[in-house]
Amino acid sequence: MLASLASALIAGVAVVAMHYTGMAAVSVVLDGRSPVGGLPASQFITPLAVAVLVLLSLGGIALMLSPHDASLSGLDRDRPEPVRVPLFERQG
Repeated sequence: MLASLASALIAGVAVVAMHYTGMAAVSVVLDGRSPVGGLPASQFITPLAVAVLVLLSLGGIALMLSPHDASLSGLDRDRPEPVRVPLFERQG
């Protein structure tokens, strides 16, 4: 537990240090001109929304079609309990 906390602290310090190192290397000069070019927001948001919806839909379909344990849904109330045979247990 202590090792996990220490490694998480080291990783957090490393991320912060990289962030501040990168920000210190940036220099910005504002000259009053407006930026040239670029895309309208709809050309970015529409493909992003479509991709998110497709991924969520495919994930939902995969989840619905995946095999599941009937005992969790309560569908096996009338089924008898299967016989369990201990094949690999050590005899004491």
